[in-house]
Amino acid sequence: MFTIKTLVRTGAALGATAALAFGASPAMADGNGATVINQSGCQAYGWVTVCGTQHSEGNVVTTPSGNTNFEGNGKFTYTVTFTGGVSYTSTGSFHYHELIKPGGVQEFSDHYHDTVTVSGYGTCTYSVDLHYANGQYQFHNFNYACTP
Repeated sequence: MFTIKTLVRTGAALGATAALAFGASPAMADGNGATVINQSGCQAYGWVTVCGTQHSEGNVVTTPSGNTNFEGNGKFTYTVTFTGGVSYTSTGSFHYHELIKPGGVQEFSDHYHDTVTVSGYGTCTYSVDLHYANGQYQFHNFNYACTP
């Protein structure tokens, strides 16, 4: 028997696989300028089908002094449907920023929100907010709540 924890973990792994299958890249290309991703599609993996939509942009800028700035924003939705009809839907958004100076990471922030619904089991909401600067975390918050 599947548990919600098993379904969430399986769905998250398959969703990440699907994002890569749809052509998403977790890293931005070298150089200056924005990369925009607007895509959707479905992929069957034997006993499961994954469908997803992603709208995101990312930008990398490197200055003559050697500082590199990474930033990105996006929204996503994917649905994992298992044989037998159980489905897992994830809808969320993210924002990240990182400033790397020649001596290392100067500043990093990440904001992530995801709502996951597993048919017949319930809905869970996750959020992560963190900020790191000058060698220490200013804050790092993780919230997780589920309803049947």
